[in-house]
Amino acid sequence: MNKFLKRFLNINSIFLLNTLIISDFIPEGKSSLYASDRNDLKLEKINNKSRSFYILGPGDRLFINISELTSSLDSTVSVDGEGNIQLKRINKINVEGLTVEELTKILNKKYLNFIINPDVKISILNYRPINIFIKGEVENPGYHQLLYSNNLEKDDSSGLEEKLIIFPSLVDALRKAGGITNNADLTNIQVTRINSISEGGGRISTSLNLVRTIELNDNSQNIRLMDGDILTIYKSKNNSLLQISKAIQSNLSPKYILVIVGGRVDNRGTLKLAKNTSLNQAIQFAGLKVFRGKIQFTRNNNDGSLDKRKFSYDTSAPVGSYKNPYLKNGDIVYVGKSLFNLSTEVLSEITSPFTPIVSGYGMYKIIDD
Repeated sequence: MNKFLKRFLNINSIFLLNTLIISDFIPEGKSSLYASDRNDLKLEKINNKSRSFYILGPGDRLFINISELTSSLDSTVSVDGEGNIQLKRINKINVEGLTVEELTKILNKKYLNFIINPDVKISILNYRPINIFIKGEVENPGYHQLLYSNNLEKDDSSGLEEKLIIFPSLVDALRKAGGITNNADLTNIQVTRINSISEGGGRISTSLNLVRTIELNDNSQNIRLMDGDILTIYKSKNNSLLQISKAIQSNLSPKYILVIVGGRVDNRGTLKLAKNTSLNQAIQFAGLKVFRGKIQFTRNNNDGSLDKRKFSYDTSAPVGSYKNPYLKNGDIVYVGKSLFNLSTEVLSEITSPFTPIVSGYGMYKIIDD
């Protein structure tokens, strides 16, 4: 089983185990640890940027100061693959699924057995990579990993350098997924997130309008992402060309795509075309020769299936229609070639973006009716 999927499936089990430790700190009035999915949350709740909202997990590196009066119990620890850390006096403790605030309360209670009035302070030295799942109208849906960026920033007043951490955002995730499709509704993006134990557990969710960020009206819509987030990009019910245009201008979605155009055209091969180029536009760009016959169009869908079409060339076909679709990265368009010539030509044109199409049998399946 994919290790990321395994973590997603096991996260609630981890929360349940940690609940046995932190039950004393769950606010009164919480009748159930696992709140049902809540879609009525304000953006401020899910966009909380404080450290207390961050949920610890394997790969995080922490500095834990137990008391200002002594440094003998201080520890620099990393959360291991099982979610544990090793501390002086209390030995192993599982911290996965806890916030910094929750762990602080637990340690203050445990260290009462060894010192008077412990005052635990926890610093996150290094954040683990975050794994998210994106579904819906993006070019490459599925599991993606995003990294934190550490930069050194000089303080002009003191001359000292301070580490500046840049956290991955919603826009970073969409870029990582290859950008949005022509059908994406940027006004309704759903984010669901693992909720902290002391806040009721389960998952919380909110809807975002990224167009407001693109138009520079509301940057709060471009939220910081957390490990385990699930993003859903819904399909637009209306024509979204204006949204796509704004997304391209903002560098949210790639400006260009790579497609293969071959057959009875002057410029055969891999062509770099503007996003939103239609099939007919690509054929004209490649330099169509005098031609009457069939067009063979092939697309490798995100779910692993093939979209294969064979139809007569129609210059009047509406943009976005069956005979004149908007092209996507990796599409193959052939103009009036025989099966043998088509196979030979495609194999000679395959480059790294299209490596899944390599075998002779696989090529035959692509072009065979």
